[in-house]
Amino acid sequence: TTWWAASPIVKSLCPPMFAVSLFFSSIGCGVPVINSRIVGGTAATEGAWPWQVSLRWMGSHICGGSVIQNEWVVTAAHCFKRWVSPLSLYLGILFSNGINPINVTRHLKSIFIHPDYINFDQGNDIALLQLDAPVNYTELILPVCLPTQNSTFSAQDNCWVTGWGNIREGVLLPSPGILQQVKVPIVSNADCNVMYQGETVILSDMTCTGYPVRGKDPCQGDSGGPLVCQSSTNGSWILAGIVSFSDGCAKAGKPTVYAHRSRFYHIPQTSSQPSSPKEDYF
Repeated sequence: TTWWAASPIVKSLCPPMFAVSLFFSSIGCGVPVINSRIVGGTAATEGAWPWQVSLRWMGSHICGGSVIQNEWVVTAAHCFKRWVSPLSLYLGILFSNGINPINVTRHLKSIFIHPDYINFDQGNDIALLQLDAPVNYTELILPVCLPTQNSTFSAQDNCWVTGWGNIREGVLLPSPGILQQVKVPIVSNADCNVMYQGETVILSDMTCTGYPVRGKDPCQGDSGGPLVCQSSTNGSWILAGIVSFSDGCAKAGKPTVYAHRSRFYHIPQTSSQPSSPKEDYF
């Protein structure tokens, strides 16, 4: 069995216990200005997923992330486990190693890892990243919507996962590294537990996706990236999960597991912005 989660690069820069609250500006979320996708394909188009972020260590992509506010990104906690090192965030890009018309780069001001996180397969695999400077929203950089406490997602929803990870196990995404996208069906936690047959326990703060036969799913390097589902009421895209781990890549009967607990994302919609963490978030 080959379990994967992204190679962890950076340890937490924050105290072990903390509370964070985020506040949004009045700009809409989850609605790309450029709304073009290749149905059933793999290559994304520019601006199709404007919340997608590339986390890079020494210039190399290690994890994905999602813009949720103009100075905040959410990703997986397991991306920050080994040692403190230079980490950059690239926003508004389509190519991981090609020429992008817009290439907005930020560094980290703070890293907030969920206080109950121990290991990716034990839940709470979520981290908040505060940028060293806010970004300006453009057609290529926009926030994804966050779920409410009561948000639920099912196999009937239109859900996609995106990233620059391996195209299959052990095979890197070829140059120029165009952002990959794939439509995935939600698998219920009960079914996901049955499929894993006790190899791992799918907890209540996890979500699964996958196909009954070998199909398409995230792989190494996609960790921390977004699983988004489209709202049936207004068409906006909602962050349904954060890529966490899987047994191999796109194996039949081995769903990908995502961090998901809607209370993590239930953030007041207000134009106020905190200068420092001050209220409960986790």
